[in-house]
Amino acid sequence: MSAQHLFDELRSAQARIDMLTDDIIDSNHAYTNADLQVLDAEHELQSLQRINGYDVRRFTEMTKCANKLNMFRQHRSAVQEHLLRLWRELEAVVNSKENLWADIEIFERRIRFTWEKAAFLREKAVLAAEDDLAQEAHWRRHMFGKTRQGQDRSIADEARVKCEEGQSRRDAQGPLPPLTVNPAALHEWQRYVLQCFSNYGLIDGFPDPCSGPVPVVTPCNRPRCNQEERTLIACSCQLRKTFEAAGVDLKKEWRRWHPDRFQVCAEQRRQLYTLMATEVFRVVNDMRTEVLQRMG
Repeated sequence: MSAQHLFDELRSAQARIDMLTDDIIDSNHAYTNADLQVLDAEHELQSLQRINGYDVRRFTEMTKCANKLNMFRQHRSAVQEHLLRLWRELEAVVNSKENLWADIEIFERRIRFTWEKAAFLREKAVLAAEDDLAQEAHWRRHMFGKTRQGQDRSIADEARVKCEEGQSRRDAQGPLPPLTVNPAALHEWQRYVLQCFSNYGLIDGFPDPCSGPVPVVTPCNRPRCNQEERTLIACSCQLRKTFEAAGVDLKKEWRRWHPDRFQVCAEQRRQLYTLMATEVFRVVNDMRTEVLQRMG
């Protein structure tokens, strides 16, 4: 391979890096917009659930909102996957460029004649001046998608930093106020649950304990609960507090809230109700497992 061919390959790699960098910037903007769409749809769905409660007439609108939320989430996942592909391709081109520089160094050592070496060094100096090695080092430090192992390390580091930041905020804010139960709202919710579960096929409004006019449990201020994605208004902390206050038989509740029971619901509500039931069932299952472990 001639020196000129190596230099041409190096310029081609740099042009590809510049193009990928522009694509990554555009994809980052697209991902940000997709993430905002998901957040807006989540807030819209939560607002509908909070305002309408058990109003049957608005469940078609709520189902449409839930479907729109799922569509936005799928779009966000597709944009994220495209962004990861761009990062991986960028890493491959950067590695190829490094290999070309190594080949150039090898070629330089083989040159014997002074005039030939002088021309070679001039061309190499021009390319080195155009090459931003510091920028490539920055890409490597921040390239979250270059390998699965590297991605996992980046995610773990990010999670650790967020955990430390969250702990610092909690230390600064002091202990969170305890959740309290409204007895009247709890009684009304239990009555509605009995009515719903008498015939799953006729359920007209999912019994979310915090979607009625008066929530059963006060709002949860835990950062994790405020940031998690869910279809219910009630978070796992509020659900656990509700069942603890109700003093229910967890084995019986485990059967009543099993997602399979909601497969007989009306078709236009089945998917939404199954998702909601899964969130409740997960909490009940955890509580039941804890009781069994204490007994065993």
